[in-house]
Amino acid sequence: VDFHNSNANRFLQIVGVRTEPSPSELAVELSIKNTAETYVSRVGYSSYLQLLRYIAVEWDRVDRKAKSNFGKSKCFLGVKESLVEEKGDQNEDGVLDEGKDDALEEFELAYAQDCFIVDSAIFRRLFNPLCVPMETQIEKMYSSLGSQKTASEN
Repeated sequence: VDFHNSNANRFLQIVGVRTEPSPSELAVELSIKNTAETYVSRVGYSSYLQLLRYIAVEWDRVDRKAKSNFGKSKCFLGVKESLVEEKGDQNEDGVLDEGKDDALEEFELAYAQDCFIVDSAIFRRLFNPLCVPMETQIEKMYSSLGSQKTASEN
């Protein structure tokens, strides 16, 4: 809260009002049934991913009870690839060129343990599991809450 008035802002600070919720408070709020779903429907997956990113970056500051509740909730983004086949076009000779397969990412809310940390594009394309968004901090947070990493060959 900012009243653009230094006296009012100073008073709010003295009584404990902060400019934003703590990572623990966000985790607790998102773990309440339907909160994540409602938030996603209002602001979209991209903004929700930013919120998860903030919690992941501050994960060490989230208290144990909040982590426990958060981890048991269906409030994590899982990513799946959805193939979209583009129809081919006729070339100059009248021959139909083959279309391309492009992958679109689709997001869904899931439990952390239902999402996989996948580091192989081949595995991802072949099996198309529900994946953790490919960001180091988010992967660490999901892993601490039960997401499994798929084995890769080196």
